[in-house]
Amino acid sequence: MDVKWLEDLQALIDTGSFTKAAERRNVTQPAFSRRIQSLEHWFGVPLVDRDQRPFGLHQHVLDNRDEIAQTIDLLYELRSRVLASAQGRKRVVFATQHALTVSVFPALIGAIRENVQRLSYRMRIGNKPECVTRFVSGEADFLVCYEAPDTTATLPTTGAKRLELGGETLLPVAAPELAGRMGAAGDQNDAVPLLAHPRDSFMGQIIERACLRELVMSRNVEVVCETAYSTGLKQLAVAGLGIAWLPYSLVADDIAAGSLRQLADNFAAPELQIVMYAQLKFHTPEARSVWEFVCSLNHLPFQTSNVDTARPVSAVSRQ
Repeated sequence: MDVKWLEDLQALIDTGSFTKAAERRNVTQPAFSRRIQSLEHWFGVPLVDRDQRPFGLHQHVLDNRDEIAQTIDLLYELRSRVLASAQGRKRVVFATQHALTVSVFPALIGAIRENVQRLSYRMRIGNKPECVTRFVSGEADFLVCYEAPDTTATLPTTGAKRLELGGETLLPVAAPELAGRMGAAGDQNDAVPLLAHPRDSFMGQIIERACLRELVMSRNVEVVCETAYSTGLKQLAVAGLGIAWLPYSLVADDIAAGSLRQLADNFAAPELQIVMYAQLKFHTPEARSVWEFVCSLNHLPFQTSNVDTARPVSAVSRQ
């Protein structure tokens, strides 16, 4: 099995089109189709329902879309670990929430690697409780996560170094046609199709408290899909299947491109903070260098707000 076959399947899930997926993967459509068929042979079951016009993906693919994305990440993490070990390099480990992994973290780690030479790193991706557990148990040098401004910190500053990287807005978004219907004056009785985070997840709790309680009292809300995987919710929203509350940093490009639209003011937009934690005692010089560099930043290397484009980093506990 070739990992690129899984990446092909992920592209097909994301785009819903063999032509667009082949373009994204930079191969011809016949070659792309052959690779999907090779993956079907490896799984031993069909993945694409070719009797549909246009084609559809079988439910056993859609039910496991999150696991497919996570498996790709894990395979590349394994390759990075083996390579770093063979080269005798010390790795630093980041525990990071799903949404931050694809929105904020790439720019952050890019800036870090420009200033911490030959840095090798590993990402441990998961839901917030999983990331906190990995950090507290010592499996990760750093924890990068969201916090709600009106709640206590994820960890006490007596147990870890804490740095506020900036603010983030959870925007209610939908595809343009659906957004227009949701905002139309005569459609207030129409059901609101919701793409939801699980109610027992961090994001789900924030959205429930800040947005959904009031919305449920005023509108008929129908949960169309529920998953903790924010990137998956974004793709479903782009496809017009419902509305979702998602981090601005995750949907900014889609809003600029017109594939998503922020809903009207009657849909609340709660605020979050992006924070970074470090172990009290650094296990490697590389980990110390990473922390010292991030603490030295005057401004974020990424944008998390459609209003404020230059948020200063704020140290709550840098020692």
